[in-house]
Amino acid sequence: HYNTLLATLTSTVHTGLNTLLTGIKELDTFPDVVALATPWSLKDSSLEQLAWQLDSCMSVTSQLLLRGFPQSRRISVDSLMSLPVRLLGVTIDPSKVNTPQDQLVVSLHSMLCVSSLQMTSALVTCLGDQLLPEAGRINNLIVAGLSKARAARVRTELYTCLSTWLECAQLGSGIEYCAGQLLTNLITDIVPATQKMMLQTTSGNSKKNKKKGGGNSSNFVSNRAEVVDRTLGLAAVRALGLRVSVTGPWLDKETHAKAVQCVLSQLMAAEVTDPLNPGLLSSLQMTSALVTCLGDQLLPEAGRKNNLTVAGLSKARAARARTALYTCL
Repeated sequence: HYNTLLATLTSTVHTGLNTLLTGIKELDTFPDVVALATPWSLKDSSLEQLAWQLDSCMSVTSQLLLRGFPQSRRISVDSLMSLPVRLLGVTIDPSKVNTPQDQLVVSLHSMLCVSSLQMTSALVTCLGDQLLPEAGRINNLIVAGLSKARAARVRTELYTCLSTWLECAQLGSGIEYCAGQLLTNLITDIVPATQKMMLQTTSGNSKKNKKKGGGNSSNFVSNRAEVVDRTLGLAAVRALGLRVSVTGPWLDKETHAKAVQCVLSQLMAAEVTDPLNPGLLSSLQMTSALVTCLGDQLLPEAGRKNNLTVAGLSKARAARARTALYTCL
């Protein structure tokens, strides 16, 4: 009955996706997986209701994988992996998202991608090193997902899934073979993007400008760094730390140097600001995660870290902020 229930849940989700993603081009709808069990009938009076039912089905599947069971059980990895593969493989052209209905489908698709990745993490936790033969498929899923996904919550869950995979598979993960591609995405989500210096032209009609031979004046706009999503950044830092700790000796020199440079540059850019600033706590958590990320490799920056912590303790009064500072220390 256990296998039948898993097959039914998977078949139900695929059938619901056929309705939700109507009109969107897909690489594969997995009809062979749907044929393994009779899907439940779902209420599809609205897309929101249908999506929440599909989300619940994947949440139940996750719990079935994580909860204890009195005897050994067989789990169809191919069937369960078809869900994240299908959802992450969907490409929605932004130029064709013109109506509120289209925007709703994009939002619901992101929500279901997160649910499928949470289910994948549960599958990895459940089977552990038994999934080593599927290492290539899991790595491809994560790398392909990061190359396509733009929503912060989807990328966060991809990094969480990567961390779970590295913790369970360790050296058997084979992550060193795609280290370069992963590092590019990790740096993108850890280091805030800096806008390029732009030339701004203003026009004027003053007599002085006319005498100088022109009515236009130019000045440069200074660089400005965009704010990194803290939840996404923390998930990326944790994944980077696990990747380095698990596969450090097998990483090529260039990739390892880029990882160290990324962490050190962010530590040097970290500043303690007004303790009443709501962003302070997450900033300290990021610093603590960065320090933990490369461990002994950050010893030359110990002075910088200590100065940051001492300055923060002298200003911070909130218990949560002080706890984060002590964790960083």
